[in-house]
Amino acid sequence: MSDFSQGSGWWKASDGKWYPPETAPRQSPASQPSQPGDWSWGAQAAPPPGPPASGPAKAPPPAAAPGQPSGSKGPWRKFRSWPTTIQIICWVGAFFVVAGAAGAAAGSGKKQNANLSTSSATTVAPVPATNPPGTAAPPATVPPATAPPATTPPTTAPPATAPPTTTPSLTLSQQNAIQSAQSYLSMGQGFSRLGLIQQLSSQAGEGYSLADATFAVDSLHVDWNAQAALSAKNYLSTTAFSCSGLIEQLSSSAGEQFTLAQAQYGAKAAGIC
Repeated sequence: MSDFSQGSGWWKASDGKWYPPETAPRQSPASQPSQPGDWSWGAQAAPPPGPPASGPAKAPPPAAAPGQPSGSKGPWRKFRSWPTTIQIICWVGAFFVVAGAAGAAAGSGKKQNANLSTSSATTVAPVPATNPPGTAAPPATVPPATAPPATTPPTTAPPATAPPTTTPSLTLSQQNAIQSAQSYLSMGQGFSRLGLIQQLSSQAGEGYSLADATFAVDSLHVDWNAQAALSAKNYLSTTAFSCSGLIEQLSSSAGEQFTLAQAQYGAKAAGIC
């Protein structure tokens, strides 16, 4: 600040003082001074009443858009200057308008897709199969029906019955030999198998053939151990024998001709061993 101009760009305020160029306010062309160095203001903008405030210079207001008069407000600034209630109502109305438009667009898209699917379903028709002329269509093959296996109730076979055994016809000599053998056994003296066969077939005995005597003895089911016990008791009733002597007498070929096991059983059953 000075009472006199210090160079180019210095400007004179309404208080009559000169100020440096960096403190000069930015003016629109319509509000420029009519003469250089004369900073008297027109009707649109009044000159600052005094020296500018200290500190960095404020940024100038944004320039007006082309075609818009200087100093006029834009639509957004006008909308922001409205009361808050009006702004909220406008925002809600805009939201419903946008949502309705989006729903209408989605509905029309679904309807169009449904029309397309319906038209495609109605226009596409199956093409009948055509065979070349002169060739008959192959017969349809039907899979053979498989019937379930028949289930037969279990059959219970009757118990097997053995065929009746037919005893071979005996000769008169065999019949007589069997009767003679039964008679000797019933006497209770005790006979061995070999001793009874020898008694029936020897000339001093019954005189049957060896075959008939053997057949007669083997046809009878005789307990030879019991016969050995009877023979041992008869010997002890008449003669004194030791255990080994009695076994020897019962099993020797010159004695009763029992087997050794039968002789031992008889001597033990008689109580000598």
